[in-house]
Amino acid sequence: MRQIKTIIADDDYLVRSYLKILPAWKENDFEIVGEARDGEEAYRILMETDADLLITDVSMPFVNGIELIKKIRRENKRVYIIVLSCHDDFEYVKDAMKEGANEYVLKNTLDQDSLSQLLVNTRNSMEEQEKKDVFSNNASDNMNRKGLFFNRVLSGAVKGEEREVAARAAGITASFHNCAVVCMCLEIPEAEEERWTHFETEQQCQIFYQRLSHELEEHFQKESCRTEVIYLGTGIFCCFLDLSDIRKSSVMQQKLTDTAVACYKICKKEEHSYRICVSNVCIGADALIQAYQQAREMMHVSFYDSREILYYQPDCHVNASLPDGLEECRKQIHKALAEKDQTSFAEEGRKVWNLFRGRQTESRLVLQWFRALEQEMGIDIQRDYRNVTSLHQLEDWYQKDEEYLFYKKKTQIPENVNKTVRIAANYIQEHFKEPIGLTEAAREAGVNPSYLSYLFTQEMGIGFSNFLLSQRLSCAGELLEQTNLKIREIGERSGFHDYHYFSKAFKKRYGMSPAEYRRHPMRHQ
Repeated sequence: MRQIKTIIADDDYLVRSYLKILPAWKENDFEIVGEARDGEEAYRILMETDADLLITDVSMPFVNGIELIKKIRRENKRVYIIVLSCHDDFEYVKDAMKEGANEYVLKNTLDQDSLSQLLVNTRNSMEEQEKKDVFSNNASDNMNRKGLFFNRVLSGAVKGEEREVAARAAGITASFHNCAVVCMCLEIPEAEEERWTHFETEQQCQIFYQRLSHELEEHFQKESCRTEVIYLGTGIFCCFLDLSDIRKSSVMQQKLTDTAVACYKICKKEEHSYRICVSNVCIGADALIQAYQQAREMMHVSFYDSREILYYQPDCHVNASLPDGLEECRKQIHKALAEKDQTSFAEEGRKVWNLFRGRQTESRLVLQWFRALEQEMGIDIQRDYRNVTSLHQLEDWYQKDEEYLFYKKKTQIPENVNKTVRIAANYIQEHFKEPIGLTEAAREAGVNPSYLSYLFTQEMGIGFSNFLLSQRLSCAGELLEQTNLKIREIGERSGFHDYHYFSKAFKKRYGMSPAEYRRHPMRHQ
């Protein structure tokens, strides 16, 4: 029985100490290779030890358990994750499971017996998952060989006789002398609360790929042409259609249309949307490459076109250069930030999107430009640019950047807010300099902490912890600008009683340390 390397992450020293001394670890052949006070420290230890199991609290300072899980799953790290929680952490537990945690356990239920049973179950689950992975890897070998073949052909790496040899090795019998391509691209949900994690996206794509392959196989059993369905990653699926045995162009075109419609019907049954881009029928030795390039061209166009099926049109293309006037907009955006002019900031953003639409700039260039703009503005929000499929998504992100950069508006209490939330928000504004949290605010409002956490986010549009943090950071920023107090004292006067946490939280919000801020204050704060 192999030893399972384990990391315990919890900001409570007593919890870590209690768990470590339980004999269940040694009895079940688990080795604790590290302990951490927050998610950042846990991730570093995970990198150093390559641990098999992570047991983490969901509520920790600076980098909490949810952010830690998100980072681990985004990088596809194979580690089993158990979440520790209290009774009041139900909403956090749901988020943790959504991000890719394997299971959760209540802290106050852990003792020698319950931990021993948990470890036995964990080992069984890990071994079962390993078996599934082996089976899945064997089942996908054929798919991977075919995927590699198409990638090599489409990149021009194999041609002529070498291509024929590679096709046979991959189990592909179709010549694709006459061919067409139907590309399907997953549309990532736009609303922040629905935005998928990388872990969930890939999980959904693998499930959809299996379903797509099965249903298209049934469809083509009735047709006189061969196909290969390939998942290229990042939410893109291709149906390569071999039409080499068909002589009439009208029949080839009809087969292509039927395939596009079949793909469309399959996609429409899915919970989330897929954009479908279709090439022309291409003929000749390079037909496969040409057809794929046409479908990809329409995928670039789909960045601006909302239709669910886009058929290739020679006169419809994107431009590989940025539009004129963009540099002036960038300057005006920075000017609006410096002058705290939120109205101008929003107006310049609308100009930018109209410029991109008017020229239909290649999406890659749009993403590069927008990413550079966010870096210039000091936006420190992790974005998955690989899964951006429409200009509208960037517009949505720009609006969220506006809220982030002019976030003082988010700390104001709306007039029509629920009475319970108003009491809690007023309590925060009056007592944020004190060591308060969700429990104290919930007691003041006369409700359960979990219910207040949920209600606060719904009513205020910002989480309880972020609202409290914004109050404290706003106060710290003003004290840094207006006084000569020592930075440690400013942190304490603003409600931060841990200097290490204050420095990290401040830098994460502003993109600079408190000392740097004092030398170069952000005028839009």
